[in-house]
Amino acid sequence: MEMILITAANIIIVLVVLAIMLLRRRGSQSDHQQLERLQNLQIIPPEGINVPISHSFSGIKPLGGVFGVSRNNLNPRLILYDDRLEYRVILKGIKRYGDIEQVKIRGGRQVQFAFYGSLLTLSVWLTNAEDRLTLLKFLRSRGINLDEKARALVND
Repeated sequence: MEMILITAANIIIVLVVLAIMLLRRRGSQSDHQQLERLQNLQIIPPEGINVPISHSFSGIKPLGGVFGVSRNNLNPRLILYDDRLEYRVILKGIKRYGDIEQVKIRGGRQVQFAFYGSLLTLSVWLTNAEDRLTLLKFLRSRGINLDEKARALVND
């Protein structure tokens, strides 16, 4: 009897994990379509544009943002608005575009935000590597300083 209960519990856990993965995949596909709309928009809608990310990370700025404080791969969030961005690592954060000191790219999908007056950085991993160029062009249009690699990517 005990073995049957353990097996049933394991099956339920696997089904729940599969359902969560399926829902996240559907959500990221619609977010990707929203981000594609960003290329043609002059003004972002009031509900914002969801950027599809797989996980987010808070790093320590004086150490280059590589050593972290917190990480979220269950329900990370990055939403672009006309005047600000909202993100979630552990807690929800809001930063105006003027608060962003610099944006760096690392690897194929990672985008790192450094903020003025903050000891922490925000790193996000984009679900689709193709979204990186769209995001960088949008951030540049808001007057945000891009690092050398990001500028070279945008100017190509």
